[in-house]
Amino acid sequence: MLKQFIRSCILFTVLMALSSFAAYAEPIDADKVVFGTFLNTFNLTEQNVEYVNNKLDGTMTMQELSTVGTLKISNGFSRQVFSTFASDKSIVGQGQPGSVVGLMVYTVNDNKQKVIESHAIKTLGASGMFSETINYAPSRTQYLVIAVKDNNGITRRIFEITTKAMETKLMLENIEIRFVSEEKQPNTSVESMYDWLKLKSNIEF
Repeated sequence: MLKQFIRSCILFTVLMALSSFAAYAEPIDADKVVFGTFLNTFNLTEQNVEYVNNKLDGTMTMQELSTVGTLKISNGFSRQVFSTFASDKSIVGQGQPGSVVGLMVYTVNDNKQKVIESHAIKTLGASGMFSETINYAPSRTQYLVIAVKDNNGITRRIFEITTKAMETKLMLENIEIRFVSEEKQPNTSVESMYDWLKLKSNIEF
């Protein structure tokens, strides 16, 4: 009987340990009300706003990534995962009048808790126009959730964004790249590393 009890205790401990690995990051206490309001407004759950559960097809176009329900974002994102030197972004678009649009930027701290960096919930007026500026957390990875509730239901897009320090941008601007032709002759074209990255990297400028 004692052995069976000990086995049960061990099994319970193991199950609890495994469940802790599968648990989703909870918001910090100061953000629980705001986070709960966002989830309730769009009928979402913790799983619905976790990036790992919302990875999109890598072949999606900028137009597809920038269409959230009936909201068409005019200055949207070309990738779901990218880096940026910007400290904020203005999101402008047009959707169905009366629909509700929500934006939330959150980070995950060392304790695996969500920290809301920026958020907004707006109901679109008769024009259907939407404009809101979100703030990024400096020099770290964060997640942007865009949710829309309209006559067609609820749609969301989640982006993983890594902000880079402005010092890095200045350093790249001062690094020159000299291109060499096939004949090994120096090309007169000279670009900064910053300009080259604008064309070749996944950094949003």
